Amino acid sequence: GNMKSTAVTNVDKFEHKSKKIRKTPQNPKIDMLERLALSCKTNNFSACIQYREEERCKIIDMLRRSISTDANEPSMNNCMIIFGQPGLGKTVLLTEITAGLKRKDREEYFIKSLSDKTKDLSAISKKKWKIHFYNAVTFESTADLLTDIAKNVFNHKFTEKTYNADYMLKLIKADMPILLQDYYLVIMIDELEYLLNSDKRDFNTMVSFLNMKDIGFVKFAISNTLDIIGHVSGTSQALHFDFQSFKPYTKEKLKGIITTRIDPILDEYNFKREDLLPDSAIDYIAKNNFSNHSSDVRLLLAICSNMFELRAEKLKKQLADSKEIDNSDILISISDVIDY
Repeated sequence: GNMKSTAVTNVDKFEHKSKKIRKTPQNPKIDMLERLALSCKTNNFSACIQYREEERCKIIDMLRRSISTDANEPSMNNCMIIFGQPGLGKTVLLTEITAGLKRKDREEYFIKSLSDKTKDLSAISKKKWKIHFYNAVTFESTADLLTDIAKNVFNHKFTEKTYNADYMLKLIKADMPILLQDYYLVIMIDELEYLLNSDKRDFNTMVSFLNMKDIGFVKFAISNTLDIIGHVSGTSQALHFDFQSFKPYTKEKLKGIITTRIDPILDEYNFKREDLLPDSAIDYIAKNNFSNHSSDVRLLLAICSNMFELRAEKLKKQLADSKEIDNSDILISISDVIDY
């Protein structure tokens, strides 16, 4: 279905790129292992957004509603709080979706992801998009973050080092209608819980910022803390947010993430998966990750990448010692996985 084809397409694109940059191999089997290690690097985000079609659809529909001027639309929420444990694809999915807003064919690109194909996405192409990403960890306070937004989004110049959060919010609110005449604006704030923990005094001001209802101004706040809803709801304001949870991957989906990464490369080398990583070993990796790390895909991929890199190094040493390499030298068994 769409779930598999989206992930495989992204992997294929990544593999096509990796072919151009790799060096002439000493040995095809070593080359294959090095490419497998590269395909499991987490900077290739395609696996992290695999199996997230429902979340993708809801995020795109929220984008659509946030820029709609249709009076028949339900009450508009143009902020979404996305929450879930680390490594479940929250940030990478949102980054992938917002990157699509820069595409010339963005209307056609996004309509494919909506479950209801009759939804009107024409407004998404009426204006250009300004997209700004912030990680709350890099700011000491809500005031610092809002000051940065005032500078970089609205081009304010400040001579003093610090301003209070309420003043910054007033500036942003005053300038927003002018900016939205020509642009749509997306603000993404990752690790929102950091501001909650470090700046409780001004957190209510951050909620006021996220509560702004200007049509065409879309906010996404991402949190690794599952109880963020309780903290946000505990402020003195009426909330106008959507909330989207990212549930942990099942063991079967973790296995699918591994095989989606490695199968295209193995096929290219006419190499059987069971001769490299048998189902029992994949099952062990997925089960162990699911049990110990709450299905963190980043850790899952790091384990696989390290395994392939270490096996490649072992085979290089074997070649240096003038020893032949056969398929039994490549096989990664459950005992090998435990050692890794």
